[in-house]
Amino acid sequence: MIKSLEINNFQSHKNTKLDFHHGVNAIIGPSDSGKTAILRALNWLTFNRPLGESFRSNWGGGTQVRLVVANGMGQAAVTRVKTDRENYYHQSVDNQRYEAIKTNFPERIKQLLKIEELNIQSQLDSPFLLHSISSGEIAKYLNEAVNLEVIDSSLANANSKIRQLGRDKISTEKCLADIEKQLDELDWLKEAEKELIKLEEIEIEFINNKKHIRELTELVSSHKTAEQSLQKFSRIDELEKQLLELQQIEIDVGSKRRLLFDLQNLITNIETEKRKITDINYWIEEKEKELKTIMPKICPLCRSKIR
Repeated sequence: MIKSLEINNFQSHKNTKLDFHHGVNAIIGPSDSGKTAILRALNWLTFNRPLGESFRSNWGGGTQVRLVVANGMGQAAVTRVKTDRENYYHQSVDNQRYEAIKTNFPERIKQLLKIEELNIQSQLDSPFLLHSISSGEIAKYLNEAVNLEVIDSSLANANSKIRQLGRDKISTEKCLADIEKQLDELDWLKEAEKELIKLEEIEIEFINNKKHIRELTELVSSHKTAEQSLQKFSRIDELEKQLLELQQIEIDVGSKRRLLFDLQNLITNIETEKRKITDINYWIEEKEKELKTIMPKICPLCRSKIR
């Protein structure tokens, strides 16, 4: 909102100050009293036009136009000054000065004023005589007034994103179908799991047999010790009988050793199968991670979270 306008040494205005009120303000007066010069002064400040020196009065001193505007953040004063030696803008918010070079209009001043050419019109300008301009120009003014170009741009972006989401949906569905097909090809893992259970049972049995072998080894050692004692105190026939028994034990130990060798081979096979199953489980986890990565977290159709 424009709060006030001060004009000094501009055409017919030597020292004029206008205070505006909220709502509609009317400036009235006879012809050639300076009403149009007020609009020219406002244009000179807001758009740095007209150029040259023709609008400056002959009372002496510099020409100055000062505009005070207010918004929800407070108020700001913008001053346009032109003297015989200086030509600049000044704004009170940052207390900054900007040189007015040719037709350049400082961007900071534009941000503070928030005034466009469409906002300043006289009674004979074309927006008030819409029948005198083309329909395209009318549409341009209306679009600028209500920011329809922003809506059009937003709709175009939204449609572009919808099309992209559609393409992503088709690609995701294809990837999902491929992964489901790959999972169907892994049905043999169930049978492998059963085999793993069997191997674990064999491993337990092997551990028990190994324990028995250790006990038998200790028994053989005890028998050897007893044999040494009997050699000193028993008769020959008894020793021969014990020798036969020990030989039988040795035969049994040889059988146990062969069994131990077989069990060791079985353990090796079990460990190999375990590594294969571990690799299979790791591969399945990686595929599940890939599936989670490529699947969208939010359904593009219903916008609900995909679990």
